Amino acid sequence: MDIQEQLKRVKVEKCKRSFYEFFLEFWGVVVPDTPLVDNWHIKWLCDLAQEHLELVVERKPKKHDIIINIPPGTSKSTIISVMFPVYCWVRKPSLKIITASYGSALSLENADKSRMLLKSDKFIKFFPEVRIMKEADTKSNYKTTAGGTRFVTSVEGSVIGMHGDILIWDDPIKAEDANSDTKMNSANYWLDKSFSTRKTDKKISLTIGIMQRIHEQDPTGWILQQEGRKVFHVCIPAIVTKDLNPPELKKFYVNGYFDPVRLDEETLAEQRATLGSFGYAGQMLQSPKPIDGGIWKREWFLGRFTLAGLQKAAVEANERLTWDFVIDSAFTDPEKKKKVKRSFIKNDPTGIIAFTIFKNKIYIRNITTVWKEFPDLVKWIPEYVKRQGYHPDRSRIWIEPKANSHDVVSTMTAGSLINIIMDESPKGSKEQRTTNNAPFVETCRILLLSDAAGSDAYWVSNAIDQITMFPNTVHDEEVDMINMIIGKVKSSGSLFLYAGSG
Repeated sequence: MDIQEQLKRVKVEKCKRSFYEFFLEFWGVVVPDTPLVDNWHIKWLCDLAQEHLELVVERKPKKHDIIINIPPGTSKSTIISVMFPVYCWVRKPSLKIITASYGSALSLENADKSRMLLKSDKFIKFFPEVRIMKEADTKSNYKTTAGGTRFVTSVEGSVIGMHGDILIWDDPIKAEDANSDTKMNSANYWLDKSFSTRKTDKKISLTIGIMQRIHEQDPTGWILQQEGRKVFHVCIPAIVTKDLNPPELKKFYVNGYFDPVRLDEETLAEQRATLGSFGYAGQMLQSPKPIDGGIWKREWFLGRFTLAGLQKAAVEANERLTWDFVIDSAFTDPEKKKKVKRSFIKNDPTGIIAFTIFKNKIYIRNITTVWKEFPDLVKWIPEYVKRQGYHPDRSRIWIEPKANSHDVVSTMTAGSLINIIMDESPKGSKEQRTTNNAPFVETCRILLLSDAAGSDAYWVSNAIDQITMFPNTVHDEEVDMINMIIGKVKSSGSLFLYAGSG
């Protein structure tokens, strides 16, 4: 045996034992004329995938499935969607693999790169035992002579009759579809009800998902919120943030940067300018919400007040506080609910805000959201407002005009003495109204409740999260209601006089 053959055998053995070594050896075949810019995450992801693959090869129960959130341009698809399926066959040529992406073109492109790797001279020399059957050799569906299969599909594509030992979904929804409830709902439904059922053995088959975060309820967010799902969540933002997971990965970051070569300070600054706050948060930081907020920034909601302090200030100014309310109503029709089969974004709740205006500032003492059917809702509203300072002679409740709002108003005016009023129809889209009201909010004239010790009221943190995440959030009633309040302030200065008169 000559020296070249000995060296080849050593390389073959290293590739069989290590997916990372396989990746390094065959990078030039998959991505010719492009030198590899190695970074710690490549070996880490390769080792993670191999660790879980070995359980499948040995037919042992899996620990969990895997979801990976990592910035684009970091070889994630090359690692997981192109080279990993091939390595699976290096370890066991009879494995059945299903891969999917948001569109058939992307799915086929990744699968075809895998196919070209399998057919390359170098691969054939290294692994002659892994062969594609001539009778089953297409871009969307090819098989090995050992009985392994690679089936390629797209989100909402058919997977009937197919089963896999390894299932991979890669970018199941496009970034530009982040604000399409229909497309988000469809992707989540398909992953839950079609793709996830295609496992050869539910206890053994492994699912790996990779994507960048684009919305609170994107496939990553949807899957992670489900109780009982065994999922290992890998979140690798471009800089160290609280979302980094697992936390011990922080030791690999250099001066806080995940990849100081490809994603250094200058590159990230350019990306932020190009992508905007939401795009940067999702693609670079792997978070559906910008650190400093979306249209409305977190720093605009730093003002706090106590009920006792506000009341004292009003007395000293010889003014009387009046607590008013706005409602964004929603309730579930039990009959309609029975007919809904594809509800994968939770029904909107009813939102209500208790507020007053004093010295040209909006003071919010409570924000609450509830999911109630109609009879319970109209009973609950009077109880809630009375707990939050409602005065029968001065307080008013405005409700956003919707189809169900008319039922709420007519029922409550007939059955109680609550002062409830149908508000005017809003003009423009929610995003337009929120953008138009940004200058008002930026003046920090919206103050939120705290206790005497300075701790935020229990509802404040969640409210700020939703408000500053808009429009990349599932529910937007809190933004809607604040826009209602600001609309009144802008339309009539008399609201100021009303709220503090007496």
